[in-house]
Amino acid sequence: MIYTGTENLTIGFAAENPISFAGSPGRQDANALDITPTLTWNLPGNWFAGYSDFDFVFDWENGGRATIPVGAQAGRVFIIGKVPVSLSIEAAANVVKPSNTGTPDWQMNIEFTLIFKTIRGPRP
Repeated sequence: MIYTGTENLTIGFAAENPISFAGSPGRQDANALDITPTLTWNLPGNWFAGYSDFDFVFDWENGGRATIPVGAQAGRVFIIGKVPVSLSIEAAANVVKPSNTGTPDWQMNIEFTLIFKTIRGPRP
């Protein structure tokens, strides 16, 4: 669900909850809700800033243990040849995380995305 009704603002989220139902009985069951938030403000000069894209995770197989990152992202859209690309950096602190799982205190990511135009058929 994404809202773009306010100029220069994109806000929303994507959610999925993969559940295991078949496969090797020796493999650990999966049942976790992943929520990817989106909050981006477009700035002059093709720059943007917003909330980091790191997932909130709620592991239902382990009592609903949560991982909740809080962070920020900044980047810019530019052209390489004829292809628009987005380059950004983001960082977040895992303010809520399960104990004894090896989940880090911090996350950092550099994103490089090729942007392809949507091809649509003729309009009536």
